[in-house]
Amino acid sequence: IILKTEFWTFYNTGSPVRNYHIRFHPNEHIRRFSQLKINQIVDLAHSLKIVFQALDDIKIDKNRNILFNCCPYGYDANFHFFADIIPHEIIGGAEMADDMRVARMLPHIAAKDIRESLEKYLK
Repeated sequence: IILKTEFWTFYNTGSPVRNYHIRFHPNEHIRRFSQLKINQIVDLAHSLKIVFQALDDIKIDKNRNILFNCCPYGYDANFHFFADIIPHEIIGGAEMADDMRVARMLPHIAAKDIRESLEKYLK
């Protein structure tokens, strides 16, 4: 776990798609982004800001995607909304297709780096 707030949990996944891939989810069971309350959105905005600042401090590429995964409308499942922060990585050659990239950073080492970088923002 990288960061746990009143409303959100941020962590490194066990099978990252990129180095420093971060996943987060609301602590409350919510199926879609549209169900978030104002206090959850405010906490998410603050959390994303400090996580991004921590990534900047450890020199992770500033180009990052946030992918929100929600329960599709019309699909009645017990789905828990989550999202991923995927940092961009520059690799060489057109022969390196996107689906062939692998993370070289072990998740527990990435989590330690990010937690240490976050410390100054949590004081």
